[in-house]
Amino acid sequence: MHYLTRVFKTLKKVTWEKIPISLKHMIYVLLVVIGSSLVYWGIDVLITSLIGKL
Repeated sequence: MHYLTRVFKTLKKVTWEKIPISLKHMIYVLLVVIGSSLVYWGIDVLITSLIGKL
């Protein structure tokens, strides 16, 4: 029950001014995730192509 009261208090603090900032941070996190997955995919393709040539 304490969890729900904490969530309610946190949600009461959220105002319309804070929503764009939260969205901006969420977009940054998504960009980092997409970028790291692309880097991982590139390394995977490079390694499999090198192993395929052996």
